Amino acid sequence: YSNRRNVGWARRPGERKPLMTYTGDMLLQANDEGDIDATFENGQPLMTDGFESCVLLAVFGEDCAQNGMTPNVSERFVSTFPEVVRHATVTDTTRQDGEKAIEAALAFMVSEKMASSVTVTGSILSARAIGWDIEIVAPTGVTRYAINWEKGALTAGFSKVV
Repeated sequence: YSNRRNVGWARRPGERKPLMTYTGDMLLQANDEGDIDATFENGQPLMTDGFESCVLLAVFGEDCAQNGMTPNVSERFVSTFPEVVRHATVTDTTRQDGEKAIEAALAFMVSEKMASSVTVTGSILSARAIGWDIEIVAPTGVTRYAINWEKGALTAGFSKVV
């Protein structure tokens, strides 16, 4: 027993196993390379009470084999946003197509009564970039997110607006 004490997983007889409690969803964030990562502290995932993970997966989740794992249509990845920006140029058409794609990707939030409304507003930021602001009105309040895309980038930046 004395050799295992410092390992961290051994317990004394009669000791209770520590309880892990999670509220909300696991916080997923896009990194600089465009990959989606979970962050852990002391072996526990960081959690969020907001819509960060939900919005990130819904907007950037394209149709894939994982869709066959659920019969619930609202849980499937069906976003067309990645396709809209994949080979696009900075134009009003791309801005409008991006607005429509994001709104369609998040429409389940209203139909599933997670939010009363989802509004997306796009704007051309420069000759090489478009930004989309997402406003979600839910019973817990209004939450805002920003997606910034630069022509030539493989992915778009995603962040919660505080």
